[in-house]
Order: sequence, then structure tokens, then C-alpha cells
Amino acid sequence: MSGVLCAWANIPKDSWEWYENQYIPDKSAAYAEHALHCKVTSIGMEDEPTGKLDAPWDLMTVYEMPRIDAVTKATYEKENYPSEALLQGPLKDSRFDIRTYREIKRWQQDDWEGGRKAQNFSSDTIS
Repeated sequence: MSGVLCAWANIPKDSWEWYENQYIPDKSAAYAEHALHCKVTSIGMEDEPTGKLDAPWDLMTVYEMPRIDAVTKATYEKENYPSEALLQGPLKDSRFDIRTYREIKRWQQDDWEGGRKAQNFSSDTIS
């Protein structure tokens, strides 16, 4: 069963290069078909109470996994964590949150079934 693993991270900026160029590629090569690495987008309301983020995650990586059950189990294996030296050193105050999600449906081409042509709507046909 396929799915995605979502990894949120708040790590010091001086560790981003290691995270992006070593950790993510290593984990992608071992488990993922694809990975999408993202940084939180500013919304312009960060100084307003409604603009506050609920979690302090600067970074998120979404890994597409062909075998989500195996990956969910592997998530808790120590070998998939950063090394103890990194966790006690440059990543000391870092936070990670990992969640796996099983695929329910996949939008392919023009529909959920992967092939049927979608109807084109113009502003003239929508009332």
C-alpha cells in the first residue's frame, strides 16, 4: 500500500545544508519514490494573533512511499534518526515531527481513475 511520510522540522539554519544535502537524499534513496522539500510560506500576518503558527516548523518534507506500512514501522528504528552526536551537538534544540499517511485515492491526469477527460468549464457555463 502506498502513501506519504510527512516530516516537519525546526532545525538551526546552520544545519539546513546537512539536512537538505545529506539526510533527505539518504532517506529518499532508502525508502521514497519522490521527495518534496518545502519551507513555510510567509502570509504577511505573522504579527497578528490570527497569523501565528500553531507549530514552530520551518521545514516540511513529503516523501512518496510505495510501501507505507513498512516505512511506518521503520520510522521508529534508531537507524533512521540523526546520529546521537548530531542530536547532542548541532541539532540539540531541533524538533522533528513525523507522520505517515496511507493513500486513499490518487488524482491522475484528469480524474481519480486516471484517464477520463475532465469537462472544461468556462465562466460562460458556470452560473
